[in-house]
Amino acid sequence: MKAIRSLALLCAATAFSTPVLAKPAAGPSRYFTGSDLFNLEVATDPQISPDGRTIAYVRKANDVMTDKARSTIWLVDVATGQQRPLLAGAGSYFSPQWSPDGTRLAYVAA
Repeated sequence: MKAIRSLALLCAATAFSTPVLAKPAAGPSRYFTGSDLFNLEVATDPQISPDGRTIAYVRKANDVMTDKARSTIWLVDVATGQQRPLLAGAGSYFSPQWSPDGTRLAYVAA
């Protein structure tokens, strides 16, 4: 009986207490800034290999130090989703095309 009375008092105290107001979560800024442009990357020109196991695509990013866009070619393993760069670094690489047998990849380099 004492346990039931204690439980009733606890429930009543909880029901009549003032709720604590939560502070709004701090989220990202609602404003798009010029520096945000350099954090954007875009995937374009996907090319599926003849056997369907690999996808080559162009990943475009902006280089803040040179104030230029840079394109690199990446490969995606379709079975695992794992991505790896094929061509990256200095220069710009784009327009990947698989050979008919899928053993080679042609591209344009600048």
